[in-house]
Formats: sequence, structure tokens, C-alpha cells
Amino acid sequence: MFLSDIKIKDLLEKGDLFITPKPAEKDIRPNAIRVHLCHTLIKYEDQTVDPTKDIDIKHSTIDLTHQPYTLKPGEFILGSTIESIRTPRNLCGFLDGRSTLARLGLNIHITAAVTDGLYEDARTITLEIQNAGNMHIVLSHNMAIGSLLFAELDQPVAQSTQGRYKGQQGATVANLKDQLT
Repeated sequence: MFLSDIKIKDLLEKGDLFITPKPAEKDIRPNAIRVHLCHTLIKYEDQTVDPTKDIDIKHSTIDLTHQPYTLKPGEFILGSTIESIRTPRNLCGFLDGRSTLARLGLNIHITAAVTDGLYEDARTITLEIQNAGNMHIVLSHNMAIGSLLFAELDQPVAQSTQGRYKGQQGATVANLKDQLT
């Protein structure tokens, strides 16, 4: 069951759902929290990657603090939410794009839309941003980029975090260590 704005506000007030910076009233949507683009983007260099090998992926960073970035058609980059989020073990989050941006061709996640309550520390959400349209799209620091919906599980999860992205703050490059082997 997805949570309503009333339940989200209640969990935030109790501290069971932790989001920093605290969402503005306008960012609490009927069934989600609006999330915003952080100031750092990651752009992968042209290279061949074998996901079964532990390699360092070549990349550069782009700082949006003083200047926006124009995402070309077909281009892919990583970003992250400004918001750091910690959910209780009985909630999972679903990242969703904004309809207006989607109508321009902007995807904010390729397949990794689910967040879980396995982490005991608040962390940002890495965004897999792709321009699937035919227009150039300007990305700016702090722009409203998507929404995070919350669903209540039938009981709290029993598993513990695997630690691959534990404590992530900001856009995080793919960690291929011990992956897909």
C-alpha cells in the first residue's frame, strides 16, 4: 500500500521517516515527496566495461553550483538527490520521474527505482539520468527532478545491508567489486 501525504507527514513528524533537508510543504505531494537534483553530476568516459570484472570506471565530475549542464539527446549521466533519506525497515521507496520532464524525454532512473530500509544511516539516491528525447535539456542544481513514493511492507525486512553503497552521499559510480560473479 502506498502512503498518502497525511501518513508521510506523520512519519516525518515522529522521526520514523528521516529526510534532510526537511521537505518544504510544497514538496510533500499527495502520495510522495518531491526530490531535487544535487550539484554534482558524473559523466562516464567512453570505454568498454565488463560488469563481472572489478575495475575502476573512468569518469569526470560536473559541478552545477555556478552553471547548469545541458544534457544532449541520447546522453547518460549520474546525479543524485539533494535529500538524504532513511526509511524504517517496514517501508520501501519508489523513485519516479516528473511527468513534465518525462514529456521532454528525461529519465531519472534506468531500472533502479526501489530504495529499501536496510540502511541505518541517511543516504542520497543516485539518479541514472538519460535524455531519451531529441531536445537538449538543461539540468540545474536544486531543480525538482522526481518524486519518492513510499510503500508499507507487510512486516519489517529481516536482511541487513550488503554495504555496497552504504553511506553514499552524492552521485556514486557503479561499484563492480564482487558484482555479477
